Amino acid sequence: MLRNKIRQLLTEYIGDNDNDIEEFNSMLRDNCAAVSGSFALRLLINDDDNNRHYEKSDMDIYVGDHDHSRGIIGHLETSGWRITTETNNSYPITHKYTMHMTTLVHRSTNKKIQVCMIEMEEEGVLSPDEAICLYDFTFLMNYYDGANVCSAFPADVETKKGKVFNIKTLNNKRITKYIKRGFKILIDEYSLINKSIEDVDFKLIDIE
Repeated sequence: MLRNKIRQLLTEYIGDNDNDIEEFNSMLRDNCAAVSGSFALRLLINDDDNNRHYEKSDMDIYVGDHDHSRGIIGHLETSGWRITTETNNSYPITHKYTMHMTTLVHRSTNKKIQVCMIEMEEEGVLSPDEAICLYDFTFLMNYYDGANVCSAFPADVETKKGKVFNIKTLNNKRITKYIKRGFKILIDEYSLINKSIEDVDFKLIDIE
C-alpha cells in the first residue's frame, strides 16, 4: 500500500516518530509545497534495488514563494535540521530561471533536504507543479504534497522508460545516473521538447 511506503521513506529522513511525520506532512500542506525528485520517484517504483540506488539521495522540496520557503526552513530548523548551504544558481534552459536553494541536514538521520524555489526571468516564482515540469526526464515528473501523490507520466514510471522533456542540452552524467538505476531514456524521441508546461496533466495516484 502506497500510504505505508510514504511513511517508510519519510522515516529514512525524519525518523519514525508519528508526531514528527504528521508535522512534516502538515508543513508541506500548510506551505503549498511538494516533494519531488528521487523521493517521489521511489514512491512509485517497485524495485528490489530501491534502497541501494537511492540511499544517498537528498529530498527536494519545491515551494512557490519566499514566505512559504521561509516557513518551511523555519519549521525544519526547529525540528532537528540545520542549514548547511544557501545558493542562487542560474540555469539557461528553454527559459532563463534562477534556482534559490537552501540545503539542510538532519542531526540524527544525517539525511539532506533541499528547499527549492524557482524564479523565472519573466514569469516570476513558479508554483511547485510548474517547477517540477522543468525536470529533464518524464519519469521524474511526480510529487508528494503531504496528502497526495501525483504523476504527469505514470506509465513512464511504471515501465521505467522515459523521454526527454523541454530541454535543449542533454546531461550525460544524469543519463548515466538513471541508466544505472534501471531506466531507459529515449533520447531520440523529442516529441515533447516544445510541449508547454500548461499542457501537462498531473494524475492523482491512489495511495490506499
